[in-house]
Amino acid sequence: MGTRTKMTKREEHFCSVFFGENKNWFFHPKTFVLNDIRYTPDFYDVNRNTYIEVVGSRQAYHQNKAKYELMLILFPDVVLEIRNYTGDKHEPKLPSNSAFRKSLRIKNFPNTQAPIAEAIGISQSSLSMILNGKRGIGAGVALRMAKCTGRDVGFFLTSPPDQIVEALSQIGS
Repeated sequence: MGTRTKMTKREEHFCSVFFGENKNWFFHPKTFVLNDIRYTPDFYDVNRNTYIEVVGSRQAYHQNKAKYELMLILFPDVVLEIRNYTGDKHEPKLPSNSAFRKSLRIKNFPNTQAPIAEAIGISQSSLSMILNGKRGIGAGVALRMAKCTGRDVGFFLTSPPDQIVEALSQIGS
């Protein structure tokens, strides 16, 4: 079970709109460990075998979308739906770390890209796009970066750019 036992007003509204009279659901049913991140979906719909996360705002969705994608990567057999409090569905898209995209540039990267891209398992072009701020770090790439560097996945999704550059520069050196 999750740590919070009382529903927010938005979660209560979601229940009345989405579940109605159906009582075959659980609130904070299970906590998943996503490497160094703990994640507890808001609901589990027993009838559909589906976990549901209710986002209160567009900003909340964007702040947490990397976590949602990581959940889908690490638990591919788990069905997770992201919905707003009125029941409308959000489709998770590739996450991005906007601070990373805005401030990380190739000129600050102390190593050549080719061996790092190869070690991570992405093309040199993809790495270049990440380093130039044209592409964010998705959970899948963050997972591979973590494996190559020995760092936690959350490090690559949340750390400042200078720390990420330093961690990646250790690959192949």
